[in-house]
Amino acid sequence: MLYASSVLERFWKYTLVESGNKCWEWIGSKDQYGYGRLTDGRKARHKAHRISYAIHNGELVKGLEICHQCDNPGCVNPVHLTQETHQANMKQAGNRNCIHKNSIANLFTKKILSQAQIDEIKRIKFCALNGRGVGRRVVDVANEYGVCTHLISAVKNDRY
Repeated sequence: MLYASSVLERFWKYTLVESGNKCWEWIGSKDQYGYGRLTDGRKARHKAHRISYAIHNGELVKGLEICHQCDNPGCVNPVHLTQETHQANMKQAGNRNCIHKNSIANLFTKKILSQAQIDEIKRIKFCALNGRGVGRRVVDVANEYGVCTHLISAVKNDRY
């Protein structure tokens, strides 16, 4: 993905670059999980670590996540970032005790979804995060399929 020069300028403005193998801390706005974020001056939001990976390593592969090997969501040091599948990311995070055990239960029980189930879930209309509006809640769909909410969200958002 090519980013506008204004996004790149703001990326560097809010990046505290450290020498050596230290984390480059994002000092701009962060989301509720501690990941750096910035906008393109309109409504498009970008994750700072994804921008950093793209700047230093090229195009992001659709369907893969940018993972922090340092377990610091505010880090944008490209040396600390890798592209992985959602499953590999969750497994690594689980091995490092960086994620709630229920989120990785699917991985350790080898609970996977068939392609037919994935297709079914993608056709579901979900309600808003606050539970308002028309549609089903992620938690209800997760209970129906016997998996965690993170897995349903990954399918819903094309990350599985």
